Amino acid sequence: MRIFIEICFDGTAYCGWQKQPNASSVQQTSEERWSELFNIPVTLLGCGRTDTGVHASQFYVHHVIERRLLRPADRCQIKCSATCRYCSQTTIQSFGSLSCAF
Repeated sequence: MRIFIEICFDGTAYCGWQKQPNASSVQQTSEERWSELFNIPVTLLGCGRTDTGVHASQFYVHHVIERRLLRPADRCQIKCSATCRYCSQTTIQSFGSLSCAF
């Protein structure tokens, strides 16, 4: 199953989307939050890159997860839990699941 997430973020405090060895990134922060939530390592693939300090009003990421854990009723609860784990600079706009064939 592919977890699909639409986020927006204030990039002021970040080196951009992509993980960097010497600075905090949106990708690193997001992966840490989703890993905590699902209790498994999560690697997020983003739709592109941003530079240091750049904001995104619409940015898409996904993660492939082996087990089926999303019933329709779970989506709202997971979105709320994930939103609570994020800092104020990042907001989850939408969240869902897709077939891995997509």
